[in-house]
Amino acid sequence: MLNKLWNEFLKVIKNRTYEAVLIPIIDSLPQYVEHYLPGVRQEAKEAYDYWLKIFTALEHRDADQAATLIKELLDHFVTRILQEEQINLT
Repeated sequence: MLNKLWNEFLKVIKNRTYEAVLIPIIDSLPQYVEHYLPGVRQEAKEAYDYWLKIFTALEHRDADQAATLIKELLDHFVTRILQEEQINLT
């Protein structure tokens, strides 16, 4: 999932140097995430879905849509973090 996201990012920026350096790192990220952060698969999927929409908007040069999606992404995860913090405080 993460490597698909990064591949989309690399397509958008069209920088071959980044591709050559980052592809091997990106390809191994899912294994590290699963090993070191077990149980975050749902959050990762939600973030991936947002970023995929953001990259699609950027590919279409729709800055307003990309900005709206970024705001939604931040609102969503800030709310989730605050809810988790509230649960941990009780």
